[in-house]
Amino acid sequence: MSLAVPAALQSCLELWALELGVTIGAGLLPDAEVNLGANAALACIGGTCYMLWVGLQVAASITVGTGDAAAAQRAARVSVCIGLFFALLVYLVVPIGRFEIAGALTDDAEVKAKVAYS
Repeated sequence: MSLAVPAALQSCLELWALELGVTIGAGLLPDAEVNLGANAALACIGGTCYMLWVGLQVAASITVGTGDAAAAQRAARVSVCIGLFFALLVYLVVPIGRFEIAGALTDDAEVKAKVAYS
């Protein structure tokens, strides 16, 4: 517990500083409404991809950690294969479907274009 609280605080402060810094920076740029809209859409996409990786990491850690030596090796291999599959899926879906993703997140044409080409 003595390591968990500082580690959680460090992660939260890092995330909050990044979110606030990027949001304030986007608001100070010319055409702030479009930039903030694109920033919000890209933060949504990035957050979704991040949650996918964290979920896979936790699932793999629990699966490998609960087995004996032989089962843990097999579970580690399966976890790596699943992780590579999802990496390939995200690597293909986000660039190919960037216009559809942008259209699902906003109706503004300028924001869609900025999100799709970012």
